[in-house]
Amino acid sequence: MEIKPELLSWAQIDITARCQAMCLDCARNIKGVELNPEIGTSDTWDMPIEILKKFLSLKMLSSLERIRFNGNFGDSLLHQDFFNILKYVVKYAHKNLKVSISTNGAMFDDDYYRELYSILKPLRRHRVIFALDGLEDTHHIYRRGTKFQDVIDHATAFIKAGGRADWQFIEFDHNKHQLEEAKQLARELKFEDFQHRHGSRNFSYIANAVSSGNPKDQNYGKETKKEPKRELIVKNRQAYKEMEKKIHKAAGKTINEKLEEKDIDNVMNTVKITCSALKNKGLYLEYDGTVNMCCWLGDQHKSKGESQRYEWNEKIVSKYGNKFNNLHYHTLTEILNHDYFVKYLPTSWGNTMQDKEHPRLETCAEMCGGWGDWNKQN
Repeated sequence: MEIKPELLSWAQIDITARCQAMCLDCARNIKGVELNPEIGTSDTWDMPIEILKKFLSLKMLSSLERIRFNGNFGDSLLHQDFFNILKYVVKYAHKNLKVSISTNGAMFDDDYYRELYSILKPLRRHRVIFALDGLEDTHHIYRRGTKFQDVIDHATAFIKAGGRADWQFIEFDHNKHQLEEAKQLARELKFEDFQHRHGSRNFSYIANAVSSGNPKDQNYGKETKKEPKRELIVKNRQAYKEMEKKIHKAAGKTINEKLEEKDIDNVMNTVKITCSALKNKGLYLEYDGTVNMCCWLGDQHKSKGESQRYEWNEKIVSKYGNKFNNLHYHTLTEILNHDYFVKYLPTSWGNTMQDKEHPRLETCAEMCGGWGDWNKQN
């Protein structure tokens, strides 16, 4: 597999691990209460701009179609030098570059969002994607630590200044009844688009349900002084039901037959993997300088889930160490010419998870096993 930076169509960048929210499914926290200790200390959370420039070279900026400031651990707006990062991109990018920034939008004041637009203004294809998962009475259930009205006020300030904004709505059982009302409000407030997200982790939820009986057992929110205990229900989500049908079919069972752990393992081992990032010519950069194909692989080394970290350490770190894909130690060209990208990944997609030399990664089977193109949802 050959990846040339100048031929990439898009790049996704998680520039910080800072965030004031405690969203219940986020890799940054554990059950909405405590930080994931794998993300390190706060002095390591912001990507140095020098590392960003090693990735987003002037040559790449002249050819990329899209940059997504969005990732696993943080909210880009909280990077301590975010405006200067944006100014670098705007200064050297071609004017048709599409820059999207995903944010919970609950931090700072209205003036910040007006200034954000003033920086983005030269890029007419910019978008700021505000996470609004419901309305006043439901938004905070998932987006713990944020207030619905704060996000609405900030988005409105950005839009009225001239900015282009999208409303992103992740569907859960607790907010699905508000979908049409949210769409109407988005139209009234002049959001450019309404992104109805059905969730991209339905496979793992089903795998959890098979092993424990509860599809969200690892992701509920613990009780705090401000928040009651929460359990996010997804099994009535249409996308969850569709995923159940696909897994049953792949396992050779009818929808009424009970899935067992061996069925999940067999599906993971045999499903055909088509890498969405490779197909769509994308690449991912994590705040700590690590480069990977996508955000799903990009957080494995810092995952709050022990099984994900174990697999990464067992299959990848034991073979290559933990610096082979890090821009603090290598150039982007050196990283992309490494055996992991050139040989390991493409070979592993045709192997089982038990292969001796190049075992496939569970994440690749889960996210790119023909269940749908997650890239189109981002």
